[in-house]
Amino acid sequence: MHFTKSILLVSSFLFSFALMAQAPALLASAEGVTLVEPIITPAAPFTAASYPGGQAALEEQLRTNVVYPQLAQDYAIEGTVVVRLSLNENGKIVKREVVRGLGFGCDEAALSALAQMPNWNAARRGSKQVSGFVYVPLRFQLR
Repeated sequence: MHFTKSILLVSSFLFSFALMAQAPALLASAEGVTLVEPIITPAAPFTAASYPGGQAALEEQLRTNVVYPQLAQDYAIEGTVVVRLSLNENGKIVKREVVRGLGFGCDEAALSALAQMPNWNAARRGSKQVSGFVYVPLRFQLR
């Protein structure tokens, strides 16, 4: 019960702080008090990075290049490896990182397949290309 009250207290404090942050500021000077409106500039629209050719081309690329490790086959290991790709402002993969692994050689097979990928279409903020990242899940399933 005490824990619930402290969460409510903290959340109500944060809410009131957020309201104060959005309120117009009062500027005091020798001439009096002046109301200053905050300047809010809308963020430029963001477009996420994408694989050239779209989702179907990405799936075909992975289907062609992912090799199911023999050790994983021997132990009937199935599951999903999730890899985070860090992309620079040109869409080039600069880092590959397994964020959810499966083991038994599947993580290495996923990284190896992703190393063979071409550059992605870079993320954009407005008209400017920006660096970003994408998560690529690779499903290992025996048939």
